[in-house]
Amino acid sequence: MLGSIAEVQTGPFGSQLKNEQYITGGTPVITVEHINAFRIQNIDYPSVTEDDRQRLARYSLNAGDIVFTRVGSVDLSAYVKPENQGWLFSSRMLRVRVSTVEVDSLFLSYFFRQE
Repeated sequence: MLGSIAEVQTGPFGSQLKNEQYITGGTPVITVEHINAFRIQNIDYPSVTEDDRQRLARYSLNAGDIVFTRVGSVDLSAYVKPENQGWLFSSRMLRVRVSTVEVDSLFLSYFFRQE
């Protein structure tokens, strides 16, 4: 059912984005540690160069996306806000992007929080 209203994308494979590629001051990459209380926490983010951001554009975030952890506590999610537009998400995450106007992504993010 989710596939009929949204695109689900896992993060880049480990070989596509290695720890050695992280820099200071580039495009932020969200990881599991940044998800708390249904928000992307404003803490130290690993970052990548502009070249890596372009190469990994498939893994970029848009406002309204929903990100989930896929390792550790797999029940953690966050709604992507405009200030996170263009950021990337790591291999330990997945992104849900609503693909239809019939479903509001903020509502869907609240739905996913239900037990």
